[in-house]
Amino acid sequence: MVECARTTSWPMNPVVMVRPAVCLTKVGIATTASDADLPDDGLVPGGAIAGRAATSASNAPARCLGMAARLRRLFPDDIAALACAHELEFLATFTENEADEIHRLERELLAARCNVQRARHDLRASEEHASKARHSALHDPLTGLPNRHSFDEISEKVLTTHAAHSSAFGLLYMDLDGFKAINDTHGHAIGDELLKVVSSRLQRAVRSQDSVSRHGGDEFLCLLQDVQCSAQIAAIADKLFGAVSAPCQLGSVAVSISPSIGIAIFPGDGDTVETLLRSADSAMFTAKLQRRRHVFFNGSGTGQASANRA
Repeated sequence: MVECARTTSWPMNPVVMVRPAVCLTKVGIATTASDADLPDDGLVPGGAIAGRAATSASNAPARCLGMAARLRRLFPDDIAALACAHELEFLATFTENEADEIHRLERELLAARCNVQRARHDLRASEEHASKARHSALHDPLTGLPNRHSFDEISEKVLTTHAAHSSAFGLLYMDLDGFKAINDTHGHAIGDELLKVVSSRLQRAVRSQDSVSRHGGDEFLCLLQDVQCSAQIAAIADKLFGAVSAPCQLGSVAVSISPSIGIAIFPGDGDTVETLLRSADSAMFTAKLQRRRHVFFNGSGTGQASANRA
């Protein structure tokens, strides 16, 4: 803070010559008198000086330069005043540079925020794409059912879980009888719609803990978890048979179809998924040949009929 005072010859009314007291700060300037308070001759009554808040950083450079010019004009021969003016001019440059730096940092911060938002958007898009790609890789595009790859994953988990708890599960292998004839007679569009209907019926017919997948063509697989006996499996197989065999109206075309179902039970008919598939497939062919609703694999490589086809 720099002050210079001169007392006049009036003893009862001292007058103080004041150059504005200046506090140099990084963010602005604090003065004890504003430019408006300072007359042209620099003389103000001693008690008229009042405190003043710091100016904003955006106005600081112009204010500093204005005060420096006034100091140089009012006190051209005063070393202290000239030093103060020099400091104000330095402060103006410094503050202007600081403002530029702040603006630069603000622009960089804004750009960084935009980059973060863009990265988040790209990440979400990538995650959604990966999720869709995985879903496509594990599901049949026509019916939306899990495909062979998905069945492999699910069946291995089911086998591991049931082996650890020494419990049984059933594998049903289903083939649609007469599907080729429907395709040849009504066209592949009707055949595709029929596969969608069959898939939907199978999904609604199984229990919540069971899973249905499309094995390919007109073949479907069903995993029945935590089964207690063959009679329970037979009841579920009958329910599936009834659901698929119900009449179906596809636009102007009425069709009906029924499945042949082969059944294998873990662990008696196989202790691996591959073995269980072969056993269920063998039982399915027996059911087709004997025109049965479903057939259990009996462990000797042949199927055992459990119910006649309605």
